[in-house]
Amino acid sequence: MKSKIVILLLFSLPIFSYTPGKWSYLDRFTLGSEKSGPISETVKNRTGQTVYSATYEYDGEGKLISEKFLNMKGEPDGEIIYTYENGKLKTEELFAPDKTSQEKKTFLYTQSGTLKEINVVLGNGKGLLRHRIISIANGFVSECETKWEEEGNQESFSTKKDPLDETILIQEVFDEKKKSIGFIKYYHDAKGRLEKRENLQGSSKRMQVLTYDESGRLISFSFHVKQDENWVLLKTHYLGYK
Repeated sequence: MKSKIVILLLFSLPIFSYTPGKWSYLDRFTLGSEKSGPISETVKNRTGQTVYSATYEYDGEGKLISEKFLNMKGEPDGEIIYTYENGKLKTEELFAPDKTSQEKKTFLYTQSGTLKEINVVLGNGKGLLRHRIISIANGFVSECETKWEEEGNQESFSTKKDPLDETILIQEVFDEKKKSIGFIKYYHDAKGRLEKRENLQGSSKRMQVLTYDESGRLISFSFHVKQDENWVLLKTHYLGYK
């Protein structure tokens, strides 16, 4: 149970709840202008076994309003509820199977409607993270500062085009002393669609590969980790549409 169905692999592959810089394909249906995305998602491990699944519901305007999760036994495993105000995402709240709140994100905007801050609070009301959005380009958070509320630690990132290839975006991550601690590379195809994402941090290398159908809809994305000189598949997410 986790936004973008990753609680099962949270500790081995840290993605995808909406954290600036940690891309999720569902962001476009909550923060962006795209409407009515996939209605289901199935996660399979490298052997093809289903380990998690989710169903998605949209409102009359095509905005994502709920995600309902099932564990590998097909049992309900929580949900996320989204609320909007004046057409903008206001809250994203994660609930356990017993309906207790586990985490709540609140989205704040400038007077002109640009996203400026995301606050993350645990179900007990304790502050977890505070993201300050510095810049957004083409619906993509390109510069951000993050503060862990309890520890007081900070992290930031900035994004720029690869000087050798404009289809590649390089996101550099810094610690609170502005020391570089890693890179994320975003590769785009000739149509401008994200086709690969590489995460490089020390000796750790991870990769995400995306696949689209003939109409341009994202239909699957897989996660890989580099071991020695080989990329090893960890899991694949498959998306279903009406």
